[in-house]
Amino acid sequence: MFTFDLDDHELMPAGDGLRVSFPLHSATGSASTATVLFELDPGAELYVHTDSAEELLIIVQGTAEARVGDEVGRVEKHQVALVPPMAPHGLRNIGDDVLRWVANRIQVLAP
Repeated sequence: MFTFDLDDHELMPAGDGLRVSFPLHSATGSASTATVLFELDPGAELYVHTDSAEELLIIVQGTAEARVGDEVGRVEKHQVALVPPMAPHGLRNIGDDVLRWVANRIQVLAP
């Protein structure tokens, strides 16, 4: 069994006010799932982009404005947002604290 602690990962700078870590992916033994831990400073933004896999955004700390496709809404601590494959999506930290979230990408494999 592979486990990791969200509070025990060194995050690397990945843009203005954005830091990331990759605790679970193919090199750690996952066949079809990747987990990314993000931190975003107040006012900073993860710009709209797409991913080929379905993704769960699990908010660990803070409050964000999330864009998924044409929808824009607020997500906060302990909430989860679903992003369909190839849906344009992004987050902006609208709170006063660092925004922390886990992105869990699940690639559906053909039988």
